[in-house]
Amino acid sequence: MKIYLLSNMYPSEKNVRYGIFVKRFKEAIKEDYDVVNIVLTKKQGVLAKGIGYVWLYLRVVRLWFIARKKDIIYVHFPLYFAPVLMPFTWRGITTVLNFHGSDAVFETVLKRFLAIWLKASLRKSKVVVPSAYFDQELQKTFRTEITNSIFIYPSGGVDGNIFYPKHITSKTFVFGFVSNFIKTKGWRTFVKALQILKESYGMLEFEAIMVGDGPDLRKIEEQINTTKVKVTLIKSVQQEKLVDIYGKFDVFIFPTFRESLGLVGIEAMMCGKPVIASNIPGPNGYVAQGHNGYLVNKGDSEDLAKKMWTFYQLSEEEKKTMKINSLETAKRYDSFKVRQELLSWLKTIN
Repeated sequence: MKIYLLSNMYPSEKNVRYGIFVKRFKEAIKEDYDVVNIVLTKKQGVLAKGIGYVWLYLRVVRLWFIARKKDIIYVHFPLYFAPVLMPFTWRGITTVLNFHGSDAVFETVLKRFLAIWLKASLRKSKVVVPSAYFDQELQKTFRTEITNSIFIYPSGGVDGNIFYPKHITSKTFVFGFVSNFIKTKGWRTFVKALQILKESYGMLEFEAIMVGDGPDLRKIEEQINTTKVKVTLIKSVQQEKLVDIYGKFDVFIFPTFRESLGLVGIEAMMCGKPVIASNIPGPNGYVAQGHNGYLVNKGDSEDLAKKMWTFYQLSEEEKKTMKINSLETAKRYDSFKVRQELLSWLKTIN
């Protein structure tokens, strides 16, 4: 049986973490299904994006005529494919709509327009979401359109063979940040919190490591220079090498503004690192206050600095307990476990 994998986000050699959860999905099922990619990698510039989307949609239109009824059309970020999905349901081809968070919140005129097209497909499709929160959000918006139960799949989970405790001793306390360098990942909140730690808390013996890449790289460099805080910037690295970087962290900082789940926080926990994260849907589903990390007000550098200081002040025994709790939490999202759950579910839908 073939699964046609549709997504407008997919990693490339240049952007290794862009849509990484979609690639993880493919890796989870490729031994059991013949997976055919119809995907879009990251494009720079309006023209390149426009051409990319046109080519993506043309490939989907072609799929209207070649997909068979025994195949599965598996769509990540279905809102952005809404106008071209209905022919699959008309033909009775099993269609799965996997929402990831941003496409399940209809706060713009464009999204509300696309949601109108989506309703017809929802009535005859299977639906997947990354967390219970987005299950509730979709049910609120599409109460009458969703006729099947919603399957919760945490975006592929985290591979314990790649992410595991590997402590690398450092002379100073290390705060870690791994993300795309864009505004909504909260890098300004993080850098400002580092400055507050230095100036208001008198915390001098610490450093930060920021891993990622993106359009805000230059802005980050400029802000770091104004704070006079020791920050090491590392451009995006292959997933398999991240464990060595996580191993240098004492605590992982995740001040994001919006997430579907926030797998990067779970990666850190799988490496035995407590997480200080924004109190938003996604991270607040696995970060428990004082148990495996702390939750902070979104965009609040003062609150973030306070929690970073609180963790720093813990005894070694208390930090060790948090690390153990982090590992226990991460086990719920182990990729082998969630893969078995996904495969079992897929076998029931077609």
